[in-house]
Amino acid sequence: MQNNISLLKSVLILVTGTTLSACQPQDSASINLLKESLESSKNDVASLKLEISALKKQSDEIKEQDVASLKFEISELQKQKEEIKKIANSKIGVGSDAIFNIHKRLWALEQYNSVSFDPTGQKNFQRLDTNNGTFLIILDNVTPYLDGLRVTLSIGNPSAATYSGLKLNVSWGKRFPVYEENKLDEYMKNSAIANASTKQKEISLTDSLQPGSWNKVTFNISPASAKEFGRLEVTLTTDQVVLRTNK
Repeated sequence: MQNNISLLKSVLILVTGTTLSACQPQDSASINLLKESLESSKNDVASLKLEISALKKQSDEIKEQDVASLKFEISELQKQKEEIKKIANSKIGVGSDAIFNIHKRLWALEQYNSVSFDPTGQKNFQRLDTNNGTFLIILDNVTPYLDGLRVTLSIGNPSAATYSGLKLNVSWGKRFPVYEENKLDEYMKNSAIANASTKQKEISLTDSLQPGSWNKVTFNISPASAKEFGRLEVTLTTDQVVLRTNK
């Protein structure tokens, strides 16, 4: 066993020596060539280091410029945002008043399509245009009745015709606010509250409206309470008109 190990060692020494001998340069020209190659490689490495350093410096400069540019753009956008807010706020006020004025003009055009009464107001007649003629309406009386109210109207028929087949559409609720200049938000809020309290009812009447006279009409509305009864709105339709025939 020991002889085999000694033999292996001798073979390894012989092979290693032969390899080293083959790798050694055989003359001075080869040595000089190797030195020149090594020096060239060193120069290449140094050049690459310089290029890498220059690229890194350039990259840092670009990053700084980009950051500064982004900060400037953000600052400009914030300024524009504030300007837009100022303009929008100024336009909202003007636009709101303009919208209210439009509603006011539309109401003026349609004001005779219905009548609206404040139960605490004076008993003045109001003009009411219907599908078949024009009438005059007065809110005569409002009294509590069971879980609601009993309402009495006087309907004036100024024409020479007799009207029948009457239908009243009545709505009631809290009083609508009065608009005050530059207080649109408060007006809209209170209007929404009053509008949400609105209740409606359609009433068919068997009585006829006699010509040239005031005609009493009584009906009940519920649920309703005197405390929250701030307005009464009425529209009227008729489906029969009778005129006298001359002989």
